Parts: sequence; C-alpha cells; structure tokens
Amino acid sequence: MLDRENLAQDELDFFIKGNLSLEKSKRKKPYLWIYDQSWEDCVRLSRDFSQFATLLDDIEHNEQAWKKWFDSDAPEQEEHFPMEYGQRCTAFQNLMLLRCFRVDRIYLAITQYVTKIMGDQFVTPPVIHFEAIWEQSTPLSPIIFILSPGSDPTTDLLKLAERTEFGVGKVKLLAMGQGQEKIAINLMEQAVSRGYWLMLQNCHLLVKWLVELEKHLDKLAKPHPDFRLWLTTEPTPKFPIGILQRSLKVVTEPPNGLKLNLRNTYFKIPGQAFNDCPSDAFQSLVFVLAFFHAVVQERRKYDKIGWNVSYDFNESDFRVCMQILDTYLSKAVANNDPKIPWGSLKYLIGEVMYGGRAIDDFDRRVLRTYMDEYMGDFIFDTFQPYYFHRTEDVAYYIPTANQEQASAAGLPIKETALEYIESLPLTNTPEVFGLNPNAEIGYYTKSARDMWEQLIELQPQSGEATGGMSRDEYIDNTADDILKRIPSEYNTTKVWKKFGGEAISPTSVVLLQELDRFNNLTMTMSKSLTTLRRALKGEVGMSNELDDLSRALYNGQLPPMWRRLTPATKKNLATWMDHFLRRNRLYSGWIDDGEPNVVWLSGLHIPESYLTALVQATCRKNGWPLDKSTLYTQVTQWETQEDVNERAHQGCFVTGLYLEGASWDVHRSCLTRQKPKVLIQELPVMKVIPIESHKLKLQNTFRCPVYVTSDRRNAMGVGLVFEADLATHEHISKWVLQGVCLILNTD
Repeated sequence: MLDRENLAQDELDFFIKGNLSLEKSKRKKPYLWIYDQSWEDCVRLSRDFSQFATLLDDIEHNEQAWKKWFDSDAPEQEEHFPMEYGQRCTAFQNLMLLRCFRVDRIYLAITQYVTKIMGDQFVTPPVIHFEAIWEQSTPLSPIIFILSPGSDPTTDLLKLAERTEFGVGKVKLLAMGQGQEKIAINLMEQAVSRGYWLMLQNCHLLVKWLVELEKHLDKLAKPHPDFRLWLTTEPTPKFPIGILQRSLKVVTEPPNGLKLNLRNTYFKIPGQAFNDCPSDAFQSLVFVLAFFHAVVQERRKYDKIGWNVSYDFNESDFRVCMQILDTYLSKAVANNDPKIPWGSLKYLIGEVMYGGRAIDDFDRRVLRTYMDEYMGDFIFDTFQPYYFHRTEDVAYYIPTANQEQASAAGLPIKETALEYIESLPLTNTPEVFGLNPNAEIGYYTKSARDMWEQLIELQPQSGEATGGMSRDEYIDNTADDILKRIPSEYNTTKVWKKFGGEAISPTSVVLLQELDRFNNLTMTMSKSLTTLRRALKGEVGMSNELDDLSRALYNGQLPPMWRRLTPATKKNLATWMDHFLRRNRLYSGWIDDGEPNVVWLSGLHIPESYLTALVQATCRKNGWPLDKSTLYTQVTQWETQEDVNERAHQGCFVTGLYLEGASWDVHRSCLTRQKPKVLIQELPVMKVIPIESHKLKLQNTFRCPVYVTSDRRNAMGVGLVFEADLATHEHISKWVLQGVCLILNTD
C-alpha cells in the first residue's frame, strides 16, 4: 500500500507506535474519561499531521460528541466519527484517530480496511479439504500439519482413508517422544515399501531427530505410489528447513465459536453410542460434557484472563471422558443404584482428564468450578430447569433434560441435540463462559498490540525519524535525554550503617538488596547509552547488543539488556521511564525518612521478599514459629496513599495494586461487577497483616492471586507474588470464572 502511495510512511509510523516522547505534554487532558496515553497520542497527532491541527480544541469544546463516539459499540464505522472527521480524512487517517481512543476496535477496523482496499480474499481463511490435500501430495512430498491448540487432524485423516477406500488398516500412527526414533524409521521403511500412510505426531518434541528423517527422505528413490508421510507439529523455529521446502504445509485450527465447536464434537459421535449406555442420564451428560469441552477451548481465546497457560484440550480428552461416563453410569444401573456418582465423575473429568493437563493451581480451580456449576442433580430439576446461560435473546440449556424448552418429537437423541445446536447464534458473548463482557475488549486490545509489535519488527531500520531528523540523530537525542535522568549510584555501605549495621531489620535488608539491583541497572543504562552515542559518532564499533539498544530506542521499546535487570514489565520505554524514576523516589525517601507508612509494592524488584521480611519481623517480635505464620489482607477505605495518616501497628499498608476482571466497591468494601470498558481499576490502599495460620478463619472471602504483570503466571510458575483476601457478597465461583486477579503493573 506504501508502493501505491495510498499511505505515507509517517502515518504508518504513528499508527504502529503512537506517541513515543519521554516528555509529557504541557497541555493536560480536559476530561477524566480520556486515558493518559490516549491524550499523548492526540497531542502528537495534532502536532505532526495538518488534517488534525485543531483536534485538541475540537475535543475540549465538544465533549458530548467525542464521549458519545468513545462509548459507541462500533466507533470504526466512518459515519460514527465525530465532527465529520470520518468524511474529512482518508480511511487510514481514521485508523490513526481510532488508535488514540479505542485500541480494542483496531483489530476489526484493520480487517475492514484491508477488505475495502485489497479485497476480502486477504482476510478470509481458506477451508481445509483433506481430499484436495491428498490429491496435491506425492510420495516424495510430506504433508505437515502446523497445529493450533485444540486442533487434531488424526480423526479427519482416518475418515479420509475410509472415504477414499484406502483403508484405515493401512494408516499407521506414531506419537513421537523420547525413544521413538528407531520405531519411526522402521515404520517408515515399511510404509515406503508397502504403500502405507504414516502419521508421525508431535514432531516438535523431537526436532533434533528430524534432521535424521530429512536424510532418509533424501535417500527415497522409488517409493510405493500410495505411500504418504503425514507430520504434525506445533510452530517451532527449529524445524528443518529442508523438510519444510519439499512439503505441503497445512495450518489447522479448531472451530471458532461455541456453536461450531459443539457441532463439530456432536458430528463425530456415532449415533449408536447414545443407545449403548442403559442410563437415562447418559444423553444429557454427554451434552454437558460437550458444552464443557467447548467452553474450556473457547476460554483460550481470551488469553490470560481465560487461562494462565494455554492448554491443548482436544478431541481425545472428550472421547475418554465420554467413555468414563458410560462406564460409571452403566455400573450404577447394573447395581440398581439410582444415584449418579457425581463425586467420582467430577474428579475423573475435572481433576484427572482435563485437570491433568492444567499445570497451574488457579487454572485447576477454574476447572473444578465448572464441574461444580455443570454437574449435579440440579441439572435434572423439573421445578427449576437448568440453564448454562440465559439472556432475552438466547438460552443455553441441555436439550434432553430441559422441560421448559420443547424439542421436536420423534427425533433420535443425536439429531435432537444437533437441531438445538443449529438454533444457537454463530457468535457468543464471553458471559456464556462466566467471563465479563469486557474480556472481549481485552482480547481485541491484545490482538492489536501484538500486531503492532510484529509490524514494528518489519519496518525498515533506516531513513528519517519524525520531525525531519535522521534516525541516528533521533536515537542520539533519546539516549542523551535518558542519560540526564539517570540518578547517581546509591552508597549501600552507608545505608547499611544508617539502618543499624549488624542489627539491621529484615525489611531494611530488603531495601539493601533492592538498592544493589537498582545500582546494577543504572550502571548498565549509563554505560550502554554512553557507548551507543560513541558508536553513532563512529568512535567505537557497533556490537549486536548496541544494535538492539538503538533499535529499541528508535521504536520506543524497553531495550533487552535493561529488561533483564528490571522487574517484569510490559510497558513501553516512555511509561517505563516514569516507573523507573518513581522507583528511585521510593528508595531515596526510604533512606532519608525511614520505612514508608505505605509501601509502593509495584516499585520493588522482588515484592515477595518484602512480604516475607514482614512475616519474619513480626514472628521475631511476637515469638511465633515462622513456618506456622502466614499473611492475610484487608482493603482499607483510603483510596490513595496520600490519604493514609497513620502507621500500621502490625503489618504494613501497600499500594500499587490493580484489579483485573472485577471492580471494587469502596462504600461496601467488596468485589463488584466491572464497569463497561473499564478493564482494570486501581485498588484502594491494602493492609497486609502477618498472623498465625491456626488463628486465620475467613468467610465470604475470595482468594485472589497477585501477579507482577497482566501476563500473570507462565508455565514455569513465574509471576505470582502472593494471594490476597478480597471480601465478596456474591458466590466465589463468579470471580473464579471471571478470571479475577490483582496485578502490580499496568501495561
């Protein structure tokens, strides 16, 4: 599009980067509903682009029009832009304006823009036809399935063998893993000579061995004409390029949306299976299981608010759980036991089969909650029919167990369920899964940010920066600006003596550890920026690390060599610098005035060490055993740290916590439903109190995980700080399914 001159480079730069300035604008935002970064973006838009010269005044003098647009459901539509900006600007300039206010609509707006400019073939994914893949393939070209979580082409391959009358018996399957290398080679030699289809699954687990496979493929001279090699792998950069070049690549994705997922699951269940089990409850429980299976897969779409770790729940989980239902219900009928063994079923399905994949405790809590919500005698209650979710427009229920909803008479069980599934809407709200409607906004916002990150990587690393200066001048100015802000090194020996020397308290030890890490960071920043400025002048050579540093400064990102020495963050360079300078103020205030009344927890490199020190100090003071002590929390009425006018007699006050997935009602002191479009809310000052474990008795309390960033916890368990206790007047399951958590750093 740049080539066609539909788009200027400076417009594209603004769209993918926004306002990167480290200096905040002198003109303050006129209204509270405008985000700080949104206003900074608007300032740059009005300064650098003539079409938006009057933008700031327009916003200030026409609040009602702009607020109405900001709150609208589809602000990307041209006719919805306020003050005729939609008509005055080009389609791409409208995207630039939308970026300032509604990042969550960018992903859909880009799709709309590409369709308008280039055609819908660039945004519509192709439909996979296995027959077409088979016809295009040859014995010498493997077919590689690049898997998305939840997709499994094995069943479709076996059905293809049936449809083409090739025969399922001539399809050989092998799941790759340690020790399978020789078996795979033997099977391949057999398949090559006899004309079998061989599928090697999960090749990403043995990437090094694939080099051996490549050598065997090179040696193939005259394979049997029916021979085909099918490989499945997750995306991995280490996959041998030689195999990729000679193969057909197929990207598989699970059905998108609850309806398509349910339909896909039901199509694959043989009709006879519903009659094999003698229990009357079996058909209904299969639907519950299919609904649960669709829900846990669809939750992945909402990223970290759905699951901390993205799990590969797939068709085999469903099939085994269906077998478990059949076994246990048949046994109950054989023993003349009218009771359904809910405890065993919930444990085997939620904890063993699906829960066996979950490596995160809070993800397992979500699975257990779904089991409690979906499985029990209440689903067969005739007086109060059970609904998974119900609104004025659509009701999600069990078609074979709901007396209120009449199904067509005389249809077999599978057809009854399929007829109901076809009546469901194609798209669904996050509320069906127990999530807040805002979860969708979070999903689209993250999609837009990921897209911008990838576009930044694709940009040419040369040419002019903004304002007519060269790229090197821009980087040099930014480096100089940061160097002026870096504080001097702290004298930790002096601080150690000031806080008691050998008799230093546990919390003061934490301060010293923090200062050591902060000194390490400031020294690295000063040294790297000074060397970079010399490299730009040609005085020293440009290393790979300096090249990464210059690229990060140019793109307004946090340089990798600094990121390694700083607390985990998702901030860009400008917002990270604000955070960095605030950390410096926290440490200098602590040194000058003693331990603060309210500790800014987000400013500590390792916040959990401060909380551990707090418990340690209290145990020393009261003579408690350390291993039998813990923490509990209370949210106070003070909304900011400036409001706090006392020191905690026991424990401490902390601030810098942000609530995601719910809101906090200050007057009732409890969790409440999120407001529309408000994804996170700063929590009032929290009191952290050490206590002996046996004395802790809490009621109406939600155990809420506290994470460092919105990335929450990764598969290695990194990211969790502690668990807070938040008061609730509603059932805890609501907050579990909504993915409620506290984070220490906003993005």
